[in-house]
Amino acid sequence: MKKRVNFKNLFENGILCLEFGGMIKFHGESDNDYDLINDTTQEVVIRNDEQLEFGEWCHDETGSKFIVGTSDSGKKVYFSKEEYDLVVSGKRTIELGKEYLFEGYRWVPVEINENCHVAVMQSLGVTAGPWPGFSMENLGDGNHYTHNIDEYDISKYDDKTYALMKQIKPVSFIDGLYLPSFEDINGNQLWKDALARAASNYSSFGASNSYAWTGNYRGSSYAWVVSLVGSAYYNNQSDSYVVPVAFNLDLSKIEIVGDKIVIRDGEKAQTSQTFEITLIEKPNVDGLTKAEVMEMYDQMNGDEAYPLEINGSESSAMGFITPEAAEILNYDYQESGLNDFVAVILDDMNNESEDGTYEFRGIRIHLSR
Repeated sequence: MKKRVNFKNLFENGILCLEFGGMIKFHGESDNDYDLINDTTQEVVIRNDEQLEFGEWCHDETGSKFIVGTSDSGKKVYFSKEEYDLVVSGKRTIELGKEYLFEGYRWVPVEINENCHVAVMQSLGVTAGPWPGFSMENLGDGNHYTHNIDEYDISKYDDKTYALMKQIKPVSFIDGLYLPSFEDINGNQLWKDALARAASNYSSFGASNSYAWTGNYRGSSYAWVVSLVGSAYYNNQSDSYVVPVAFNLDLSKIEIVGDKIVIRDGEKAQTSQTFEITLIEKPNVDGLTKAEVMEMYDQMNGDEAYPLEINGSESSAMGFITPEAAEILNYDYQESGLNDFVAVILDDMNNESEDGTYEFRGIRIHLSR
């Protein structure tokens, strides 16, 4: 049984040295800066939030219970019952108002229903453009729309929202992305603040000004927006502002790892086994073999792809990108940040994920060595 370990929880409970060997060392400021160190060599044995495979409970000569956790690299750690209970039960619940990274975007939980295990997740922006009521085919279809749209699913607003919805569908309590209404944000300062932050990010999404759309129709050709200071205004539906989608997150299907939301193993949909970008790391002088090309094509989400090569300092990642993903990035892999995102992984093994999968702007990536 695999479980993530939280050495911070041991550290904060006064356990700096494990009963069967190993010392916890804090070396920074973040939640992940707690590592288990070898007593003798002072080398890092296990890093915080690493997954360990735990076996059965055992007893030592004195009858004390212990359990062994084994890392993917084969390193073993022995925990007493007290240590185990603390190291696997660290605080992993989502926190109201805290900012999290999920599927390539930043989110803030603005409401949490503990009984139903649901959190309302407000994005700090995903895309930009006209009011969805104006532009979406099933609503205004390019004409001014005269109704509120806060109860409409706008996941097909554009390629970015559509790709995002495909990725979050396994953990979406009710399928769909939506815009909050005034009724949602009135009396909820966290929600209003999150929309203001989304508005302040307008330039990164290519919006024309620092406003974020809500789901409310204003009258005539207008819809309501929230400004970067949290004030409400109404502007023309055809204007280009941040589209700050929200969704309802099923908390029973995710884990909190530092400031990241991670979908639990076994909860990912079948479509999560295909990717919009597939890459293999190669030395700078090597090319792709026929077998590697065929394997990557089998991993692609579709039958058509463009060649893709991204260089690191000592190696490169070669593979393919789907036309849909390329369009989302405006075919500019440098300006969109994709090149830098992959290069950081190539240049430092500590940045690798355990299964070789990553998300960038809602695009699923598989990178193998």
